[in-house]
Amino acid sequence: MWPIMTYIRTIKLKHIWQQDKRIERARKVIIPMIEKDLDCSKIKYDSQDLEHQILFRMTTYSEKESFNKINEIFEEQSYITKERMKNAKISPEKLFQFGYKREDHKRPKLKWSDNKEKLFAIIRNKK
Repeated sequence: MWPIMTYIRTIKLKHIWQQDKRIERARKVIIPMIEKDLDCSKIKYDSQDLEHQILFRMTTYSEKESFNKINEIFEEQSYITKERMKNAKISPEKLFQFGYKREDHKRPKLKWSDNKEKLFAIIRNKK
């Protein structure tokens, strides 16, 4: 009996979905909503977490329907994210980028070395 051979095609997924025109269009709508909400919210959360939850929830609808329901999806996912954060066992101050806009936070950014053996905290382009 001969072994079964399977050809597996691999592709790099790193920038595929982020560069999708629908994702770019959705981000133009939801990021300002998230920033406004985060500025007014008593419950702090990671803005990118909520952004991704909204984007994933939008996939449960057709493209047209998801954009028609974007306010409803935002409210739903914002509520879920905040409830999850209220029930977190770890204090908000100890969670990475908690309650910060990803682009604006003053905490160090983490970056892997080229060989992925070391993790650096980057502050003002210093390692």
